Amino acid sequence: MRFDLTEDDLKIVAAYGLEKHIRKLIEEMDELKQAAEIFLQTLRLDCYKSDDYKTQALNNFLEEFVDVAIKMRHVWAVGIDRRLGRQDVCDRFEQYKLARQLMRMSLKDESFGSTKQKEAA
Repeated sequence: MRFDLTEDDLKIVAAYGLEKHIRKLIEEMDELKQAAEIFLQTLRLDCYKSDDYKTQALNNFLEEFVDVAIKMRHVWAVGIDRRLGRQDVCDRFEQYKLARQLMRMSLKDESFGSTKQKEAA
């Protein structure tokens, strides 16, 4: 797993410690979850919200998505890569997660390899 960091990213990474970056990541993920829920509702066929509302929901989702992507780069740089040195573990998780999803798709079983209960059909 790799992240490309810009010069601006590196300045921000250097300005804050790992704890601040992680706290900001949590905040941004909370905002993304809320924006994703609202955007997801606009994708339903029975959504009768205005086009302006749907556009705003999409734009808000994209803004929060970008915020999370940026903070993930920063946490990666200051924490996982630099401080913890655990890139190898992330690489193995990444390979496993991708392979597992491909297997789920092949088996047509989204619960394959999960400890969660199967969703009711």
